[in-house]
Amino acid sequence: MLGRTYDANDRSSAHLHTLLIAEEKARNREISRVRIQVEYAISGVKRYRIVKDTLRNWNKGFRDQVMETCCGLHNF
Repeated sequence: MLGRTYDANDRSSAHLHTLLIAEEKARNREISRVRIQVEYAISGVKRYRIVKDTLRNWNKGFRDQVMETCCGLHNF
């Protein structure tokens, strides 16, 4: 629980603080692992120039088709 303050003289709260820090670190590591995978996937899809550049085609659903196609090619 972030933002909590603990009394340094109280041993039980100091121990609790250590446990919370360990739990927070584990959660942050898990979030970081997922974030890195998502960033790799986004960078892989952005290799296709049509995704990076501004689309001038205003046909309904075209942008979705472009993204689906590029994601499919990336996963291929």
